[in-house]
Amino acid sequence: MEARNHGFDRERGGSIPASWLKSHGRSLVRYHLRPETKFQGGEFDQRGPLKRRHVFALAQQSIGKEADNIEENEFIGEDAGPPDYGVVQHDRIALATAVFDIQKRYGISDRRLLEEAKVSHLTLGGLRDGKRIGDGSLMKLFRAAEAPRQEADPVAAAMDKALEELRRLRDKVGGRNKLAKLLGVTGPYLGRVLRGEKPMTEELVAKLAREPPHP
Repeated sequence: MEARNHGFDRERGGSIPASWLKSHGRSLVRYHLRPETKFQGGEFDQRGPLKRRHVFALAQQSIGKEADNIEENEFIGEDAGPPDYGVVQHDRIALATAVFDIQKRYGISDRRLLEEAKVSHLTLGGLRDGKRIGDGSLMKLFRAAEAPRQEADPVAAAMDKALEELRRLRDKVGGRNKLAKLLGVTGPYLGRVLRGEKPMTEELVAKLAREPPHP
């Protein structure tokens, strides 16, 4: 509360009235409307814990100042505006193929797919007929197909269960380093696994299932 009365402009050096500042509450009031697409269960109308997505790449596209020729454009005086990373044609084909492959493999009905994606049946029909639909609708359909695939994927489910067990054991034995010693791995490696930065190896999953470590 005291800091708001001491705000100042870094460039001009002048003070800033407290009435110009946005409160933390005002900043967060609409935050829940922003979907968290990096995880499952992060849409604006969903509640509860987020679930880890198991990502597989369908295509690649270079981005960044080198790929966008930002420095060259600044040198010659061109102002192209912010880059637009739309879904390129070969990626669209891969995404559409993945949607229908997943739908067929896991028996997902059109009705369920449309309800999850919140798009019209005309949009889905257009994609099935090879017509171009909006990037947003395409990604909604892909994410809607991906959710049940990941829920039904036994490998992904086993990895999630093993990670939960690993975290429980860390708390039980009294810390990361103690658990790492019991499992025969390094502390830094185990730390990255616990934070979700590295996937669990099949060997580690098997070790947890075969003989849970005891302090």
